[in-house]
Amino acid sequence: MKKNIKRIFLVLFTTILILGNTMWCVTAEEKKTNELTEPTVTQSEKTQSNESQNDTSVNSEQEEAGLAGSSSNIIKEQTEDINDTTQLEDESVIEGENITDLTGRLSVGATSNGVIKDDGSLWTWGYNRYGQLGNGTTSDSKIPIKIMEDVKMVSMGGYHSAAIKKDNTLWMWGANNVGQLGNGTMTNSSVPIKVMDDVKTVSLGGNHSAIIKNDGSLWIWGDNGYGILGDGSSSGSLEPVYVLNNVKAISLGLDFNAAIKNDNTLWMWGKNNYGQLGIGTKTNKMVPSKVLDDVKSVSLGSEHSAVIKNDNTLWVWGSNEVGQVGNNSKQNCLNPVKILDNVVSVSLATWHSAVVKSDGTLWMWGSNNYHSLGIDSLSYSNTPIKIMDNVKITNIGGTHSGVIKNDGTLWFWGTSDDRYNTGLNSKNPIEIMDDIGVTVQPTTLSVGYQTHIQDYGWQNYRYNGDTSGTSGQGKRLEAICIKLMNTNYSGSIQYMTHIQNIGWESNWKSDGEISGTLGQSKRLEAIKIQLTGEMANQYDIYYRVHAQNIGWMGWAKNGEQAGTAGYAYRLEAIQIKLVKKGGSAPDASDSNASEAFRHPMIQYQTHVQNVGWQGYVQDGAMSGTSGQSLRLEGIHINLSNQDYAGSIQYKTHVQNIGWQNWVSDGALSGTSGQSLRLEAIQIQLTGEMANHFDVYYRVHSQNIGWMGWAKNGEEAGTAGFAYRLEGIEIQLVQKDGAAPGLTDNHFVQR
Repeated sequence: MKKNIKRIFLVLFTTILILGNTMWCVTAEEKKTNELTEPTVTQSEKTQSNESQNDTSVNSEQEEAGLAGSSSNIIKEQTEDINDTTQLEDESVIEGENITDLTGRLSVGATSNGVIKDDGSLWTWGYNRYGQLGNGTTSDSKIPIKIMEDVKMVSMGGYHSAAIKKDNTLWMWGANNVGQLGNGTMTNSSVPIKVMDDVKTVSLGGNHSAIIKNDGSLWIWGDNGYGILGDGSSSGSLEPVYVLNNVKAISLGLDFNAAIKNDNTLWMWGKNNYGQLGIGTKTNKMVPSKVLDDVKSVSLGSEHSAVIKNDNTLWVWGSNEVGQVGNNSKQNCLNPVKILDNVVSVSLATWHSAVVKSDGTLWMWGSNNYHSLGIDSLSYSNTPIKIMDNVKITNIGGTHSGVIKNDGTLWFWGTSDDRYNTGLNSKNPIEIMDDIGVTVQPTTLSVGYQTHIQDYGWQNYRYNGDTSGTSGQGKRLEAICIKLMNTNYSGSIQYMTHIQNIGWESNWKSDGEISGTLGQSKRLEAIKIQLTGEMANQYDIYYRVHAQNIGWMGWAKNGEQAGTAGYAYRLEAIQIKLVKKGGSAPDASDSNASEAFRHPMIQYQTHVQNVGWQGYVQDGAMSGTSGQSLRLEGIHINLSNQDYAGSIQYKTHVQNIGWQNWVSDGALSGTSGQSLRLEAIQIQLTGEMANHFDVYYRVHSQNIGWMGWAKNGEEAGTAGFAYRLEGIEIQLVQKDGAAPGLTDNHFVQR
């Protein structure tokens, strides 16, 4: 939708009456802009101390656009979303799932975002001109920044923010040009400031704020355009104003509000030019008016509204010019319209809407101009579209959208207006964070695992196939702990990791011990997991990894290798599952590679006296014989699974001939059918392969036995003794990695 930064209203005197569901729908009466009016900054603020980090000059963008208003009681025509999904008194949990309640854990504002991790830490990111991120600066951030500890609820408004700590204290920060911080001043603050005690719930609008105290009383403050403070006056307030009692939920829109009382009645007030109050007219209300019964959840967008009733039906009304009501029309609706059944979570933004159904599916509709719906193909949809599965809760705002999935990961999408640096620019969902609302500990036989992640540290435990780690963030796994839970069988779980610059650990770890490293910034590259004792008789252990440059790989089981070796690829995530012995492997339809383990392989075969050509072996296995006094007469060597350019070259010292010329990539070195023994060999890599790997090799020589490991073109074997080669082992090792064994005495000559 084309942006219009001036306050222009196009009135279309057309009204259409639609019968059904006791609802009125009308055509769009006013053409809205898509710009959020930024706060006015007064001259007096220029003298404030650096502690509050005020943005003190009137924005030249505002002056040019004519958006700079007075510092109190501004009546604005803001239309960028100021969304805050209702925070319910009742802890809402999807029936049948044992999940952590996520009420108030995620808030997607018009220009910035906030999320609370499982440890109670609050993280924010996005636009920060007025200090709304709360980190003591006014610099934008494209990545989440840790702000404070012990937080249980967050709400992000237009340019201001709020958090409730676990001790029920309310803290606020950001723009304060009309007193929206509620501390009796109009001074911006870029750090959280304590405002009041005994607070249960908070919700923020464009330039106003509301809380419910523990006694059920509702208090509002800030701008009072259209009577949004609900006290019947037109005067704004720098401090909280009492409005209602017996309130259990609150949601603020752009210039209107909604509250749910303890008797499940919905009350609304404020601006009503699109019928967003749901009272059948377009008359503004300066005091709360009853709208509906049997309501358990409410969310307000810029100019449309939605509730979930006690029977889990979704009802929506208000502005509908891009289909954001979801009733297969573009006509504004003055009364509530039933849209969906089985809904457990709802969130509205400026031009789009989202719900989570009881089966964990996410459905969205409305404008998709900024890829707000997470799909590429549509400009808008006026009916709900299924977007993804396994979602616990959604919150959307401005032009972007967010969800918390069942595995505790946070996903965002949407492309940002250049004016607001919301920290993402993705047409499709991407993972941002994890450890948000993770499944609680299981009470039946389970496998639990936690990973130590680059920059994040230890995640909480995950269970039974959930993802531990990240994807799309480029973060390495550095260590892992795995344990069995609630088992009645003897035995344990053992695991071993392949570590950067170390290789495979020398010993198995078990039952919650740390495998990997801490404080050394070393990536895990592969893993092996196995069961022991009676557990191994009763169950298979399956596991798969998300590897750098590959994505999800195939499932390994029972001690097989999973990941990569030799590529310097980090592990980024892992899933682990117990499966009853002989049961089917977990689904791998979303894997990017069929194999569970990938590494550049070196393959070789030898022509043996009286035997002929043996089959190919690989990666350090012996080709030839030992103890049978049979000579090697010829050899083929080649590489496979190469991610780097280059080849392998080799030449042999042959009886009665001496050193032959170099050959490469599977060609014959030595002889066939001439009964001539090989006495020594040289092997080397070329190109990029030589930059990333060393090639080691050792030979079993007549009268000597196994000799030391040679590498990278060195001679291995004997010359001048007429000793035959009887066996050979060849192995690739990551550049400058440890040799497979002793390197002394790899070649002897007279």
